[in-house]
Amino acid sequence: MDTVKLINIVGFQTGWQFVTLISPIFVYLLLTKVSGINMLETSADEKWGTNEEYQRYKRETPVLLPFT
Repeated sequence: MDTVKLINIVGFQTGWQFVTLISPIFVYLLLTKVSGINMLETSADEKWGTNEEYQRYKRETPVLLPFT
């Protein structure tokens, strides 16, 4: 799989093609830092914050990337 990534990067001809590499990082930062997960977690904390099962779920469940 690393070879495929390397081949794709070598195929880039202009600087604008490297901008496409920024998109997944940008979306990840939006979801984890700006909106999405933070907003959902805040409302869930208000609703179920005192529930022990919710606290256990929150501790044991990865935020965005499964199996991490």
